[in-house]
Amino acid sequence: MSAKFQILLPVTIFAVLIGIVGMMLIQDSKLSNVELHMGLISIDDILIEVSIANNNSEYIQGMMFKDQLNKNEGMFFIFDNSTIHKIWTLNMQFPIDIIWFDENKHIIHIEENIQPCKSVIENILCDKNGPEIPSKYILEVNQGFINKFNINENSQLVILDS
Repeated sequence: MSAKFQILLPVTIFAVLIGIVGMMLIQDSKLSNVELHMGLISIDDILIEVSIANNNSEYIQGMMFKDQLNKNEGMFFIFDNSTIHKIWTLNMQFPIDIIWFDENKHIIHIEENIQPCKSVIENILCDKNGPEIPSKYILEVNQGFINKFNINENSQLVILDS
């Protein structure tokens, strides 16, 4: 191993750790001031009260630091453009199911039982979840929601109030 690499590796690891710790402390600064507005959607006639994220600061905050979701509650992301959107569970407190929709509100991808990244080590290794195809909307719900309500590619999203 070269001397240059032996110096750069620990410095890089330290810088990443400092960045992660800084992100974890964001709760006390700007992100905790983001107010999400509420809306109502349905999938296969199942009503879901959602917190709506439709701008960058709301996308970033998502459900960070939220302790739980009530029954039939979720987080609904509305993007300006259909593009590849990934979800990162940084500082989440509980596992979730995630559903991606195209611009026609059809389900294009489902992921179940996504575990949170809470510790510093988990945050460093935390994967972004999502398909490699464009989506316009994303719904995060409690773990088990997809299975409980038999949500599948034929399920239809209806936005009732956003």
